Amino acid sequence: MTLEQVAGGFGDGVQRVVLVVSADARTVAEVQAALRPGGHGSHVVSSACAARGVAAQRAINLAVLDATLADGDAVELGRTLYESQRIPFVQLIDADQELRSRAIAAGAFNVLVKPVDAVQLGITIDVALVRAREAYKQERVLERLAAEEEIKRVVALACGMAMERHGVDEHEALEMLTFASRARQARLADFCRQFLDNHAASGLLRDLGVVAPRSG
Repeated sequence: MTLEQVAGGFGDGVQRVVLVVSADARTVAEVQAALRPGGHGSHVVSSACAARGVAAQRAINLAVLDATLADGDAVELGRTLYESQRIPFVQLIDADQELRSRAIAAGAFNVLVKPVDAVQLGITIDVALVRAREAYKQERVLERLAAEEEIKRVVALACGMAMERHGVDEHEALEMLTFASRARQARLADFCRQFLDNHAASGLLRDLGVVAPRSG
């Protein structure tokens, strides 16, 4: 699942979906009671394997993980969900300080001791969802800025190569590349990448009728 797909789950008017991973009926009931006032949806599974499957297929905004899972380590599950699907998680434990430390080190948003208080868990979930939304938005901004910088770099390199190959100045080189990209109905950055990669075809722009052959 891509960052765009995950971030889309935080759009205005979109119901937040919380993945609840627990084989204990009481714990599931407590978590669902905490979700109800906020109007959040839930997807309940009883195993780490099922949790990974759901996370790979659906847009999940937050995971609430029971510490006791028959088929895996809940803390490692939380770490995996966050690192691979960008899903933050809240860890539920049985007053185990070592497990608390491991969960925090793995990146848990919060660690709560069972039995959980519905009000406290509800507040924790709401705050986690708000922070997750802001984090996704910030990552999208950074991702977009990085893409813009890469485009500038590629176009600049292509301009330099066009200047060298065809004896034109920077302004003329950019015009040539822009014209050629439009002739091929390609984005400028994509055409520039092709131009840079096509070392053997030194007459690529000339073949498109962009420049006249040099005399002599």
